[in-house]
Amino acid sequence: MADLDPVDVREAEVQQHEVGAQALGGRQALAAGRALADDVEAVRFQQRAGRVAEPGVVVDDEYGLGHRDNLPEIAGSQKRGSSHAGNGQPHPGRRVPTVVSECTSAVITGLHHVQVAAPPGCEAEARGFYGRLLGLQEIEKPESLKARGGVWFQCGPQQLHVGVAQDFTPATKAHPALVANDLDALAERLVTAGAPVRWDPDFPRFYTDDPWGNRLELMPAASHPTPAR
Repeated sequence: MADLDPVDVREAEVQQHEVGAQALGGRQALAAGRALADDVEAVRFQQRAGRVAEPGVVVDDEYGLGHRDNLPEIAGSQKRGSSHAGNGQPHPGRRVPTVVSECTSAVITGLHHVQVAAPPGCEAEARGFYGRLLGLQEIEKPESLKARGGVWFQCGPQQLHVGVAQDFTPATKAHPALVANDLDALAERLVTAGAPVRWDPDFPRFYTDDPWGNRLELMPAASHPTPAR
């Protein structure tokens, strides 16, 4: 069993495993020892989070995510975290409420890039569509990533990456929304090039597809956020 830091574990916080009067065999003893170590570690985690919960209970971690302890078989029918009534049944799952404090410092500060997938050998079409047709400037990929294929473009202060997927499937719902300073002129260029243009009847925007069927939204720079379609 791994070394553990000293921790104040009371009987109410970690229930001992009922193994009966008969001494455990080597394999059962090892399983019981590991299970007890897991219980101690679980209590240490809850103490760090400012609360203590019984093993086998559905708890919230510090991110507000619920986790249920999966209970392995030990010492016959008795399970880790089970009740002391002798029936070997686990505690009913119940959630320990967590109050998530408001974040006081910025964690996410912006969006660096989006990536659209494309099939192998996509580079020429990527440069033709995203580069020459949409007018995005190509940027050089890091040397260590060039062998993977694909093309990167500057898109305002952000980037758009075309990445190679061996088992490519076009994204027909999920999509990036690109901002254009002249939406009508861009739509005309796309139509002339044979690309589809689907105008939204309710908002000043349209949708098109890249050469591999990925959905793209084009919207004017002065547009307010609009519902996704």
